[in-house]
Amino acid sequence: MTKEIKLLPFYRKEDKKAYFSEYFLSSINFNGMTEKLIKERPGMPLRVAKAVTLATVYALHADLVIEECKKEDRFEDIIDEDVLYEENQ
Repeated sequence: MTKEIKLLPFYRKEDKKAYFSEYFLSSINFNGMTEKLIKERPGMPLRVAKAVTLATVYALHADLVIEECKKEDRFEDIIDEDVLYEENQ
């Protein structure tokens, strides 16, 4: 008995391009990064290593999304960087 694998075509809208931030997030191996962190610091609890990994990846993802939105000129209307900088100090 053989199994037949049927590939479904993937259609993408012509006016929408894939964002690198989406590819970045889908290509991350969270478990591998966590294991590497634990190997570098054996005394670190697993829960802490997972939290650090998630925080690092999502911070990078947020930066990528912000840069992509800036390129689309939709971001400046929503957030003023000078105001954010002043509030964070």
